[in-house]
Amino acid sequence: MGEDYVLPLTPTAWFRDGHLPGVHLWAPPPGAALAALKQLSRARQKRPTRARHVFVCQRLLWDEEWRTRFEKEMDIWFFLEPGTFWPLSLHEPLVVGLSFQMSNRNDVLGGPWLVRQNREKVVEIGRALSGLSKTCHLQVGNYLRELWNDPWLLPAVPGGMVR
Repeated sequence: MGEDYVLPLTPTAWFRDGHLPGVHLWAPPPGAALAALKQLSRARQKRPTRARHVFVCQRLLWDEEWRTRFEKEMDIWFFLEPGTFWPLSLHEPLVVGLSFQMSNRNDVLGGPWLVRQNREKVVEIGRALSGLSKTCHLQVGNYLRELWNDPWLLPAVPGGMVR
């Protein structure tokens, strides 16, 4: 996240600091993921053009009720397989979601717009990043840095589609 890096929000900060403008990193344990996602949703409604959210959680309890909420709130999401940055000893992959602010660049986009409205491209990026994380975490990191700088450009994923 470069200069935007912030420490992960604590559970008490989910209800206060997570609602302020800026960049927020949510890293709840899987059992508390639904509560964190509910607060993230409220924060997005309060500050649609002034906050970005990164949500990172182990894939445990993925099929429980927080999966639906997660998919609804995130613009782009993917699985990060154990490897370089996530130790193999932890076994379970991470679920990573990026929720960008609404764009208010009227001259370029014609009005407020969400990154996830470009559905085909967003799904392609998520699948490609999940595939890349099995082979090269460095490429995933480089791509995410480029995406973070201007999410509305939706740059092509390195190596094309990885299935």
